[in-house]
Amino acid sequence: MTSRPDHLPDFSDPPVREVAVGVHFEPLRSLRQAHFGLFWERIRNDYPIAEDRESLPPQILNEIALEPAFQLVVSDSPPLNRVWFMSSDRSLLVQLQDDRLIHNWRHQGEEYPRFELLLTNFYWVYRQFVSMLADLKLDGPQRTHIEVTYVNRIEAGSLTRLLSKYASLPVNVEGVAALPEWEKLTLQYPVSIDESPVGRLYVEASPGIQNTPNGPTESYRLVLAFRAPSLRANEIEADMKLFQRGRVAIVQMFAALTHEDDHKKWGRFK
Repeated sequence: MTSRPDHLPDFSDPPVREVAVGVHFEPLRSLRQAHFGLFWERIRNDYPIAEDRESLPPQILNEIALEPAFQLVVSDSPPLNRVWFMSSDRSLLVQLQDDRLIHNWRHQGEEYPRFELLLTNFYWVYRQFVSMLADLKLDGPQRTHIEVTYVNRIEAGSLTRLLSKYASLPVNVEGVAALPEWEKLTLQYPVSIDESPVGRLYVEASPGIQNTPNGPTESYRLVLAFRAPSLRANEIEADMKLFQRGRVAIVQMFAALTHEDDHKKWGRFK
C-alpha cells in the first residue's frame, strides 16, 4: 500500500461521497460475458454481488464534460458488455466492460476508507483481470488513459465565493434576471510532473438538493477528476505515479476552492 503524502491537507470528516480509480484501454474485442464470470470467480470473496449493466460510451480523454464515475442506465434491452461486482455492503464497486476497469467507493454511511486503500484494491483487481486474460491466452489490455475522480456533496453557501468569481456574469437582457438562479461551473487545468505536462484536472460544480436531518437543502455536487494518458500501455506499474499525482492535485484543489470555515466543519487537521 502506498503512503499518504505528509504535505496533503487532511480532513477527519470530508464531504466526499464517491471516489473512482480506473483505467481505460483499447476495446478488448475477444472479451465475452463468459469471461466476466471467470473474472468474478477470482474476486468473488471480496465482491460477492454481481449485476449486469449496459455499456457506457467511450470516454474521450480531453472532453470537458464529466461523466459520473458510475452510472445506472434503465432500459428494456438486454444488458450489454458491462458488469458491476460489489462488496456485500455495496460500498465497493468494480466496473468492467470491454474498454475500462474502474474501482469505486460509494458512501453508504461509513467512514471514507482513504485513497491509499482504494488504489491498493484497484491494483489487485487489475492484476486479477490481466492474469485471467493471460491464462486464457487472450490479449492483455492496452491502456489509453487513467482516471481519478472524487465526488463531493457540499452546501450551496460553501461555494459562493468560487461561483461568484467565475460564473456570476451579470447580463442586461430585457425581461431576464441579471444573474442565474442556478449556476453550473466547469473548469479545466493542465497538470504537470517535474514541469512536464502529464494530464488535466477537471472541476465541475452543479446544483442539486441534499436530504438532511433538517429537510431538503440546496447543495452542490463538486466533482474533481484527473485524467492522463497512460505512460506505458502494457505496464500498470508505470501509471501508479499518475494515480498519485492526480490524487494530490485533486485534494489540493479541493482545499483551494473551499472556505476555511468549512475546513473546520470537516475536521481539517493538516
